[in-house]
Amino acid sequence: MNPFDSNNLSESRKEDENIFLARLQLIVVMSKAYLEGLSIGKHRKQAIIENANSLFYMSLFAEHSEAGSDRPAGKDSIKTKQLYEKVRLLSVVAKAFAEGRLIGEQKRQELQENIDYVCETIMFNSKIKNIDFLRVA
Repeated sequence: MNPFDSNNLSESRKEDENIFLARLQLIVVMSKAYLEGLSIGKHRKQAIIENANSLFYMSLFAEHSEAGSDRPAGKDSIKTKQLYEKVRLLSVVAKAFAEGRLIGEQKRQELQENIDYVCETIMFNSKIKNIDFLRVA
C-alpha cells in the first residue's frame, strides 16, 4: 500500500478540513460565549488559545496550498482567501479576549461582525440562542 496514493491524500485532506472546521466552530462558540458575558475559566482559556493558534496556522497553510494549485483565480478563490483572512483575524481576536486584552465596545462589535461573516460563509448556525451548556465549562 502506497502512503502517497491519491486515495490516502484525499482522505488526509478531508481529515484536515474536518479538524479545521471543528476548531473553527469551537472558536465561534467560545467567542459567542464571551460576547454573552460568560466567564473564561482556566481550561476554556487554554482551549481558546490553543485552537486560535492552530486555526491561524492551518488557515495560512490552506491558503498557501490553494494559491499554489493549478486552478485559475476566480470568484470562489477570492471568497476562500477572504474566509482564511477572517479566520486568522478571528483567531487573533479570540486569543486577545482569552488573555483579557480585548477592550471596548468597538472591538466587541468587530468580533461579532467577524463571527457573522465566518458563520455565513461556512453556513454554521450563527444565531446560537441556547448556550446554557457553556456555563459548566
